[in-house]
Amino acid sequence: MRVVDVGGGRGTLLAAILQRWEHLHGVLFDLPHVADRARPELAARFGQRVQVHAGDFFVDLPGGADVHLLRHVLHNWNDEQALCLLRQCAGAIVPGGRVLVIETILAPDNRADLACMLDLEMMVLTGGRERRRPELRRLLTAAGLAIERTVPMTSGGWLLVGVRAPSG
Repeated sequence: MRVVDVGGGRGTLLAAILQRWEHLHGVLFDLPHVADRARPELAARFGQRVQVHAGDFFVDLPGGADVHLLRHVLHNWNDEQALCLLRQCAGAIVPGGRVLVIETILAPDNRADLACMLDLEMMVLTGGRERRRPELRRLLTAAGLAIERTVPMTSGGWLLVGVRAPSG
């Protein structure tokens, strides 16, 4: 089974996954300068079980993976860019594969919490934003993914599991 950590930075999450599940193979995908910094440590720890690819995830993602993982990536981008990225992921997974999205989700009642602060930071720093659960569902659906399940995590974070929606 092959997992691609899209925009995975130094590969901390991918390393934890590979450490825990020794049968998995992983790919870290990020910008060239980020990938170059992560490559030596990941290769030293996991050898042939890991690859590090550099590129632009809006244009080209490694294909043939069972899972594409996006952890706190979508909130960096506006809806149009987030949709483009999700479409890239949906098109790059194998049939029966999954797109896993981990994001902080805004509460429906607009309460002042960590998610609201992150929303402000994303708008100011990147032009992106935090989203509510229905907004994330709409993005995944528009990208051709059906939500298989949502799982609450800690501090307002959620895991959304998307599968390629049947065509027709």
